[in-house]
Amino acid sequence: MLESGRLLPLYIDLGGGSSAYDFAYYGLLRPDVLLGYLFPSVGMEYILGGYAVFELLLGGNLVYVWLRENCGQNAAGRRAAFAGSVLYMAAGCFLHAHFQLMFVNYLPFLVLALIGIDRFIEKRKGILLCVGLTLVYFHSFYYAPSCLCVAGIYYLYRVRQAGTWPAAAGKKAPKGAGQCGALAEESPKRATTEAASRHGDLKTHGSFPLWILLSIGLAAVLLLPTGLDILSTSKDAGSFAGSKMPLVNPKLDGLLYSPYGMGLTLIGLYALLCALGKRRMRLPAVAVLAASLFPIIPFVLNGFLYARGKILIPFLLLVCLIFACICEEYFAGKDVPKVWAGLLCLMPCLLLSGKYGIWKYIDWAVLMLWILGVRQGQRLRRPQHEKNRCTRRLTAALLLIPCIFSFYLNAQSGYVSRSEIQTGAVSKAFNEADPQMDESDNYRFEILTDAFNLCNFLPGANAKRSSMYSSITQEDYAEFFYDGAKNAIPIQNRIALIPGQNVLFNYKMGVRYVLADRYAIPNGYQKISESGDYVIAENPRVLPICYGTDKLVSFEEILQRAERADKATEAEIQGKLRLSSREVRVPLDFRGKIAILSFDVTPLSPRAVVIDINGVRNKLSGSSAPYPNHNNRFNYVLSGGTDGFLIQKNANEYRIENLTLSFLDEKELYNSSGEVWEPQTHTSDAGRGQVFSGRITMKKNGYFATSDPYRKGYEIQVDGRAVSASEILKIDDTFLGLRLEEGMHEIEIRFVPPGYRTGLAISAISLLILLVLSAWQKTKHICENRVFRYLITGGMTTAVNYVIYFGLFIAAGRSVAGGTGGAADSVFSLAANSLAWLGAVIFAYFANRRFFFLRLCCKPPLCFSIGKFDFA
Repeated sequence: MLESGRLLPLYIDLGGGSSAYDFAYYGLLRPDVLLGYLFPSVGMEYILGGYAVFELLLGGNLVYVWLRENCGQNAAGRRAAFAGSVLYMAAGCFLHAHFQLMFVNYLPFLVLALIGIDRFIEKRKGILLCVGLTLVYFHSFYYAPSCLCVAGIYYLYRVRQAGTWPAAAGKKAPKGAGQCGALAEESPKRATTEAASRHGDLKTHGSFPLWILLSIGLAAVLLLPTGLDILSTSKDAGSFAGSKMPLVNPKLDGLLYSPYGMGLTLIGLYALLCALGKRRMRLPAVAVLAASLFPIIPFVLNGFLYARGKILIPFLLLVCLIFACICEEYFAGKDVPKVWAGLLCLMPCLLLSGKYGIWKYIDWAVLMLWILGVRQGQRLRRPQHEKNRCTRRLTAALLLIPCIFSFYLNAQSGYVSRSEIQTGAVSKAFNEADPQMDESDNYRFEILTDAFNLCNFLPGANAKRSSMYSSITQEDYAEFFYDGAKNAIPIQNRIALIPGQNVLFNYKMGVRYVLADRYAIPNGYQKISESGDYVIAENPRVLPICYGTDKLVSFEEILQRAERADKATEAEIQGKLRLSSREVRVPLDFRGKIAILSFDVTPLSPRAVVIDINGVRNKLSGSSAPYPNHNNRFNYVLSGGTDGFLIQKNANEYRIENLTLSFLDEKELYNSSGEVWEPQTHTSDAGRGQVFSGRITMKKNGYFATSDPYRKGYEIQVDGRAVSASEILKIDDTFLGLRLEEGMHEIEIRFVPPGYRTGLAISAISLLILLVLSAWQKTKHICENRVFRYLITGGMTTAVNYVIYFGLFIAAGRSVAGGTGGAADSVFSLAANSLAWLGAVIFAYFANRRFFFLRLCCKPPLCFSIGKFDFA
């Protein structure tokens, strides 16, 4: 972003070259991400940590402000609002403030949107609502459906509270209201006023979804391309996709205890049960309980992927609202806690697994003691203010339980130590070696140390990498990475594309430079720089990212050139893998060759299977893994072996079948692509969508091949001519390419994410509408002034007059300055003037009727009152 000068980059050199929207799940336009780009010298660990703490404090304060408006401005209301904000900040889901930040970082802005709903209902101003929801989308679009559901439920709740619902607005006066009520009901003037009120309420309710649409339009530059990106690939639903979804979830784990839900203690469930008996709070209570009880609701909110409770985290705010409202009644002495609700809270405790041990029973016991204590305190023969003080103190003691539980969850989770943060040392090593990496513009760089944690790290502006970790990955490239190129899968899932020492893959992808540990330099690479414990090594024999060639050789053809090992060697390796020893060695000399070893693994226990061979790890995830990798065939591509295979494994609870071992001569690999002509590259800017710009001289008719994964959005120009989609080739069913004739050619490859231009236009129009509405609300009193309206309608009438007059001359092909000056010109000029005057008068009539006279007619007549009677 900093190098491209764009707020939103179009292309990122990760995963061989990806759309920036592949990483939108993590919040491309989040303020902390933007701060990271603005201050590149400050470590992101400090910015992320500081922003997470700021959001937690901001959210707690905003919740207090919001609840204070709902609970009243008296002392009981303020204390209840404080209790609700404590419940919010102590929720277990905030464990993700230092784990999965996007699970909770939108919550302060959802609170801002709820405050905006209050403002919308009271003052009919929706700008705060619109801005709050837009910030929610920018932080985590994944939670947008849940946040919109919470906003809709709260809006209905507030409308019922305010009594502005159309059905309620037209109700008759209650019986016994007196003669005044009957006269008012029968009065035509009163009927007209009520009809106007209902019309205004309907207009207000109709504008609410329009503000929601405007908030979506503001974020369209992010949401539309991201949505199209998601639809262009498949999303792994993990083990939840195949699991049977029950009709009812009585454990309520989306509500209670689990940080992958709201993470509340039993006080949250108790508040919901009590709210069922209170008409004004019944709607949000039923909504939260239904979402927690019926897995079909989280399933829908999760985009029909799985029914995980993490999507219910936004409903935490409704629970805090209900809890605060109930506390306000207790603090004011209007009600006492319900024993039946506390007893019902025991049911999910009995059904929950033993994961939370004695905690859940302590929580229930303290809740019951609080209920009984408050009820007993209200029976004491003391002044009411002393009884209320006792209730407040007992409630403060009760709120210690969620605080202690939150502390327990965070203490158990662990934290990242400073020694695990290696980005600074890696960046230093890269920058020191940068002057020696002359060919880096058309080659890739990989980090082989701590590869998983650093697979999304770009240490420099010109670093291009084949690795990535994202929930959205180009399917063909991911399939080639693991199945075609036979890279090992060292972790629980297949989402992360983790680099390794696979010589075949590095050759194909143009990985010329690697950063590795001093004693773990891959075969074929030579050290060119050293920094601390790291070295930068180079292999000049790999293919460029973009190049010309006279023939295309598929990756499968290269693998077919490998020679199968003899049966005895394969049997020996298979026998060693079956041994119970955790470490065995197979003596084998394959210098100058590349060993390709594959075998099927069938687990015999629920545990994960991990087998390392010469430092290359393969893992088959256990049966309890949330996103299993289904890695039932282990692949190893090894080179430079003089000591054979060193096999290390975690257990012997598996069965090995269909083992194959082949050897490919290294010379065969490096000579497999025929003639290769490297282009002269110009300076390109991936952030602005410029993937490649350069000149190539083709010595023969052939192909321009790349290792950039093919996807929709590429725009190619050859010698200034746009290349059509039908002319673009998919090399290895994965990569971008095209045919070129002999000679010199100027080539430019650009990438524009599908939907980006449309989304940008929608966002720009939405922003303009928002600015106009904001200006209108601030100057509305000026616009309603009678003189101002006269001036506006007068100016518009004059403009209409001129438009008609000049339009008639242009349509007739005559000059406005005059023709020959004869009678015909005078007649035409008089006719044009008359028609323009007539059109202006008609326009003035309708304009004044709409903007001026109608408002005068709608003004109520002068009224005065004496006592309880109105006179007009």
